[in-house]
Amino acid sequence: MQLKFTYTRLMIDQTDFNACYNFYKDVMGFRVNYGQLDEPYAEFDSGATHIAINAYQIVSQALGTTDKPFAVDSQDHMALIFEVESVDEAFAELTKRGAEVAAGPTDRPAWGIRTAHFRDPAGTLIEINQALEQS
Repeated sequence: MQLKFTYTRLMIDQTDFNACYNFYKDVMGFRVNYGQLDEPYAEFDSGATHIAINAYQIVSQALGTTDKPFAVDSQDHMALIFEVESVDEAFAELTKRGAEVAAGPTDRPAWGIRTAHFRDPAGTLIEINQALEQS
């Protein structure tokens, strides 16, 4: 058996759908492959892979989990990671487009990268990074 990772589907609240749709289309600059505003599902092409947003209400009905809570106060359980040529340039562009900053550009020598972090309108953690130059 061979498994091929094709895309990440983010479960979001339907009330966040339009804001997330606009975020991934306009702020992140991803091409829309499928879906439109006011729908429960959309897919975006990030260049390397695909990202989808899906109203959790639809999936919870299909899985029979409508009785379980959606939002919980906890640490992040996942992050979308994007490699960029320049964290500082990408950080400036994303903040200009309205991305919510979680942490500004920072060298992380132990990780071997320079990072910056953002959140989408549903709270999903997004990291941009570039390799630190070897000394």
